[in-house]
This record gives sequence, C-alpha cells and structure tokens, in this order.
Amino acid sequence: MRRHNLDNATAPDFEHLGLDRLHPVMKRYESPDDEDAFCEQMLLLGAKWWSSYSRFSLLKGAELHEEDCIFLLEEGEEPAPELKERLWVRVAWSSSGGLVVSEFDTTLYGYDPDSDNFVPDDENKLRLCRDMDEKAAVLKEKFEAKTFAGVEECQGNAFINLQNWREAGKLSTIQESIVKDQ
Repeated sequence: MRRHNLDNATAPDFEHLGLDRLHPVMKRYESPDDEDAFCEQMLLLGAKWWSSYSRFSLLKGAELHEEDCIFLLEEGEEPAPELKERLWVRVAWSSSGGLVVSEFDTTLYGYDPDSDNFVPDDENKLRLCRDMDEKAAVLKEKFEAKTFAGVEECQGNAFINLQNWREAGKLSTIQESIVKDQ
C-alpha cells in the first residue's frame, strides 16, 4: 500500500481538495480509482509519497528525535533519507492559472550541514492565508517560490511530478524501507 502525506495543510489546501477543513473525512475512498485521484491531488499540493508505512514511521520518528529511529539510520540498518523525503514543499494554485512552488531542505537526519537552503522562519504566515492566491503571494514574497505554467514544467525535487515519473519508469530512485510493513 502506498502512502501520501501533506504536512501542515492550510485552509486553501483543504478547499482545493474539496474537504471541510473543520471536519475532514478521516478514511480512505472505497473506490481505488477515487483514492488514487485524491492522492494525486495531494501530490499536486506538495504531499510526500512514501513507499511504505514503515518508511514514513521511521523518518517521522527521526524528525521527532526518537532514539530508536535515529539509531537505525546511524548504524546503516535503514537507508538515509533522500532529498525527496526530507524536503519541505508548499504549493499554491493561482486563480489566474499555473502553480507556485517553494522547496527547502530540512534538518532531518542526513541533511547537508553546509547547505544554505533551509526553511525560513515565517512558515506560520502560510497558515493565515485565506485562499490560494494569497498563499501564492506569500510563497513568492517570503519563500523564494517559483511560478510554473503547469506541472510538467516543475523540475524540482518534490513529488509533484510523481504521476509523470511513474509513467516514465523513474521510480527506482526512491528508497524502499528494509523494515517491512506490519
């Protein structure tokens, strides 16, 4: 089973997904096609694609500084996070067309300490946005976002183009967790 996770979704994200932001549905769609379509919409908002629940749990644990997870990574019992797994990604879809994308590295285990491309401190401003246009403006102003006419133009490291990668057979670079789903 594949997993998708959209960290810190904003009110405009919920609206874009057609979800009630105060009472979101907390279960999967019954139809696999509907579930796939919903997951693709999440990816278009900057969600991460996880190869397994165990991989998600491992890296979420490392992010929260859980000793067991960090030990597995430090001892090489689990592969270090790839950039795609570490990235902070936020996306806005402009009412005038196109999308605005911001990507930064995080300090999740395995990051490059010499990098100067870490998430700015203003992330809370995104939570105050009322709509996608406002979110796009904040991403451009505070988060060095780039504007693209369409998804096919996005050349970043996020999973926004996952559907195109899948069709092109480029998923082999994404790490599979050694620990199997339980």
